[in-house]
Amino acid sequence: FVGVSVVGAVLTVATPLLAGRVVDEITGRGRASTVVVLAAVIAAVAVGEAAVSLLSRWLSSTIGEGL
Repeated sequence: FVGVSVVGAVLTVATPLLAGRVVDEITGRGRASTVVVLAAVIAAVAVGEAAVSLLSRWLSSTIGEGL
């Protein structure tokens, strides 16, 4: 349960960091392909974050029912 929570926290922090990188690429006249790749990574992180959140809730309820 703790490991899943840590992974969820890391994914939560990753999204704003990646968004900042996108802004840096756009304002720094970076390549459009880099922005597209970063957007795809942000989408993947969002899906991963949702999956980890679902797993965390399931584990929490399972642990709670066992008490």
